[in-house]
Amino acid sequence: MTNLQRLLLEIKGIELDQNELAVYLAENALNPNDEYIPSSATTKRNIYKTALSTLESIANNPSLMKAYKLDDMNISRFYENLLNRIDQF
Repeated sequence: MTNLQRLLLEIKGIELDQNELAVYLAENALNPNDEYIPSSATTKRNIYKTALSTLESIANNPSLMKAYKLDDMNISRFYENLLNRIDQF
């Protein structure tokens, strides 16, 4: 699994161009085509930070804002849970 594929798992349901996601990964010191290393706390944290950057980007662009909802979790709840996960590392 690549870093890009892992990011796509984290932001499931949010559809953005893969080139755009590659930029977010690069901004968080990750190469989208590198192998994802689940045992690396740094890599996990950077994936979570990239997911957070993606959410912040959507929040800053009103045309992209939608009522993202998966099961019973909406985007604001997702944001809070993601911040908690980042703080754990």
